[in-house]
Amino acid sequence: MDAKTLLIALLVAILTTSLCMAIIFWTRRTYPGFGVWVLGSFGRVVGILLFIPREQFPSWLTIILANYLWFASMMLNYRGSLLFRSRRISYGWEIAASVSFCALFAYFTYVEPNIAARLTVIAVYHSGFQLSIIAVLLIKRPAYFGSSDVLQVVSLGILVAINTIRAEQIWISGGSFPHQVIALQPFIDMLILGVMASTLLVILSHIMMNAQRLEYDYRIAQERLELALDGGNIGSYAAHLLTGETFVDERHQRLLGYHPGEIALTVQNWLEYVHPEDQSPLLQRYAEVVKGQQFNFESEYRVRRRDGTWLWVLDRGQSFDRDETGRPKRVAGTLMDITERKQAEAALRQSNARYDDLVRRIPVGVYILRIPADKALQFEYVSEKFCQMLGVDEPDVLRDAEYVHGRIHPDDRASLDEANQLAVQTLTPFRWEGRSRAPGEKMRWLRIESEPFVLPNGDSLWNGVIIDITERKQAEAALNQANDALEEAQRLAKVGSWDWDIATDTVTWSKELYRIFGRDPNVPAPTYQEHPQIYTAESTARLVAAAKPAIDHGLPYQVDLEFVRPDGVTGWLIGRGEPRYDAHHHVIGLRGTCTDITDQRRIEEDLRRSLVEIQRHNARMATLIEMNDLLLSCETRQEAYAVIGHSAEKLFIACSGCLAISRDSQPEWDVVASWGQAPPQSSTFLLQACWALRLGELHQVADPQRDLGCSHFAGSPESAYLCVPLMVRSQMLGLLHVSADSRLTDESFADLRTLVVAVSESIKLALSNLQLREA
Repeated sequence: MDAKTLLIALLVAILTTSLCMAIIFWTRRTYPGFGVWVLGSFGRVVGILLFIPREQFPSWLTIILANYLWFASMMLNYRGSLLFRSRRISYGWEIAASVSFCALFAYFTYVEPNIAARLTVIAVYHSGFQLSIIAVLLIKRPAYFGSSDVLQVVSLGILVAINTIRAEQIWISGGSFPHQVIALQPFIDMLILGVMASTLLVILSHIMMNAQRLEYDYRIAQERLELALDGGNIGSYAAHLLTGETFVDERHQRLLGYHPGEIALTVQNWLEYVHPEDQSPLLQRYAEVVKGQQFNFESEYRVRRRDGTWLWVLDRGQSFDRDETGRPKRVAGTLMDITERKQAEAALRQSNARYDDLVRRIPVGVYILRIPADKALQFEYVSEKFCQMLGVDEPDVLRDAEYVHGRIHPDDRASLDEANQLAVQTLTPFRWEGRSRAPGEKMRWLRIESEPFVLPNGDSLWNGVIIDITERKQAEAALNQANDALEEAQRLAKVGSWDWDIATDTVTWSKELYRIFGRDPNVPAPTYQEHPQIYTAESTARLVAAAKPAIDHGLPYQVDLEFVRPDGVTGWLIGRGEPRYDAHHHVIGLRGTCTDITDQRRIEEDLRRSLVEIQRHNARMATLIEMNDLLLSCETRQEAYAVIGHSAEKLFIACSGCLAISRDSQPEWDVVASWGQAPPQSSTFLLQACWALRLGELHQVADPQRDLGCSHFAGSPESAYLCVPLMVRSQMLGLLHVSADSRLTDESFADLRTLVVAVSESIKLALSNLQLREA
């Protein structure tokens, strides 16, 4: 048999198997990569078709393209193996192999024709891809690896061996293969037959691999189904409606408490196991299925187990195999144990009933509000109390959430919207208090609280309560009114209250106490440790001494304290305090009042000063009267001068001065009496030395450094002084000089001036009388 005949036989065999693969690809389920194998198989067919008539066509078509198509079938076989195993594919090196293969073939065909070199290139490239496929089959073995992989490995190994032998014979013959080896027809026939057999086995292995994987997947799917049915405690059944013949699996029988094969179930006797209360709806559903009105059916009912207990089951199935009238002949379905679910539903219903009863009994309204991503509010649940508080109907609220908004007092809607917007944007708890008024009802004060819960789709659920706080608000209003009255009473009485917690050293003041101390009510009151900043040092010591027995022994106290305001103004108060006890009668703090007595203290001080002034005035008047009496009894001037000096010492306390008398018909004046520690006077001075004598009126020097002063001093005076001329009927009898103490105030100096004038009048009268007596 010649080579062309064998090639034609190879072509027919490969074409036949390729058509079989194509039919399988189009008519049966195949996996990724199978289509690539089909394409590679047809590539071999086209390559052989181009190679057989190689004498009649150009070499690029019959040699280069034909051999590349055969080589491409190897690459497609490799690619299909990777795809079949879901492996990653790289195109780079395949492109490089294709380009290099075509380049070498073109070189050894046109540039340097060499059949041996071309055959060597074919052997090397084919063997490389075949070894790569073998590596994929042996290394990247999936779970469904079977005999088809082994068959393909063996077939590819034979092809590698054939390519190796052919390349070895070429190089052993020294390139004379076309003349010597080809002449050995049996050898060529054996090679072609080997290639044909191996290629057919490779194609057959592809078909077997797809079939084995289908079988593996079916087995896995069956195992998964069995596991799912076992895990879900689900039994399956199939029934022929016309004959009543029924098939139930082992799980179906175990659901009823029977061993496999222990009972025989039919369409007719199945109702014997169904609870009497559930038979009627089940028969109605069965009639609809038999009439063809329903294709799929689902029912929940109770069935009796072998031990007599009742089991809740979910029966799901469908009808099929319909006759010419549309009525089904057979049904199939599953039976699932839902007893636990039914028990959970019953428990849930009972829990919901208790919850609803609780919600009805508690004095608050309950609601669930959904806020979708589009921010459109929607109530999902509102309790009866919720509707009562707002004077709304449940259907209206569930239909339109804005219906609730209309029940809010117009003055409070802005605060409600603001609080709602803040809570929605930040997903923080919602808190709001405001007024509502339902038609025909009194105004209510409400407090609304809710907590957010974000759902996976972005919506938020707000579970909240609404509380009627009308009574609390009324109590707060009454309390505020009482506090206002108390604060007003404290303001009028100038009484402030305080409280001190010892553990935290926290002091609380009333508004009036802030006013008394002149401090900002928005700033926390000073602590007990900071009280020295409020009181003077003496008052602080008195406060500490009074508070210690109260803390140690629980004794109340009362103490007068002088305080200093921040602006430096001082004041007085009466501080009263008493202990506060805990449950164990331990002193935990003090509380008390502070009564502002600053005005009272000032009045008392004014009265005291007035009393002192009166007493001093009386003393002066007594001394002045005494002086007048003594002067009237004086016989000589010297006696009068002594009386004046003695009396002036008592009248002008803390002051000094002198009495000067003019000589007869002489311009000199002599000091005849003095008192105190005034600046030394000249014992004799001229009339011009004293401005009072020169002017004939009282002369006052308040500031010796700036005012016009007299010169009858032995030194320079440093304090204010007064000079009073003693003139009677235009006759100058003498001079009364008084120097004031430098510590005297302006008010005291004015008082001194009045006294000096009064004394001068008495002295003038006495001197005038003496002058008349001497005459």
